[in-house]
Parts: sequence; structure tokens; C-alpha cells
Amino acid sequence: MKSNYEQEKLDEYALEKAAKTPKIIGMNMGTIPNGMDFIRMGSDLAKIFKKEKEPPKKENPIVPFKELAKTNCDQKYFINTLKIKPDEIELFLDFCDADPKSKTIATLKNVLSTMDFLLEKSITFKKQIVLEK
Repeated sequence: MKSNYEQEKLDEYALEKAAKTPKIIGMNMGTIPNGMDFIRMGSDLAKIFKKEKEPPKKENPIVPFKELAKTNCDQKYFINTLKIKPDEIELFLDFCDADPKSKTIATLKNVLSTMDFLLEKSITFKKQIVLEK
């Protein structure tokens, strides 16, 4: 890549060379005296708008839903808020993990959507436990 100083020197040289070349009087050569170099202008413009290549983003490994729920919600949330017995927490997480929507929530890794999903599933989980008894 040429520096600005080198490019200025090349431009001066091209201008001097064009000024020294003999001209045929009365004949149009199809050039513009002291004209612009549109090709160079286009390449300089392209350099301005050219995006630098970003390094490829490493995709975060998908965390299983059970681990996501355990890390985002403490045991108090399961016991006090969802009203699930401590010995049923693992069974409840397996119940939630069986739902295909849990895979989507695991990829989002959003705490609020995880908690909302757990709340919805706790209602159906409690209904199924009552039906089984």
C-alpha cells in the first residue's frame, strides 16, 4: 500500500509528464487536460467504505436447560416461589427438560424467560402430580 507522500509524488510526476508530451494542435485526442483519475478515486472511495473483516465469532456452547435453570434460579426460588418440594426439584427439572421449548430457552440464556418458563411448567407439573395421586 502506498503512503500519501508516495502517491503525491506519483501524481506530480504524472502531471509533469502530461505537460511535457507534445500536443497536436487542432486534433482532439479524447483526453481531458489535467483531468481526474476516476479509477483511483473509485478505489479510494471503496477503501473508505470497505469493512474490515471481523474475526469469526465463537459460538457459545449450548448449556443444557437443567444447568441453566440451576445456575439462574436458586433453591429458594423452586421452594418458595414455585412451591415445589426439595425432593421433587430434580424430577421437575427433568419434566421441564422434556418440553421442546426448553431447548429454545436454553439457547437464549435469558434469566427472565427461564423463570417465566419454569413458572408455567410448575403449574402443569403440580396438576400432573395431583392426578397421579
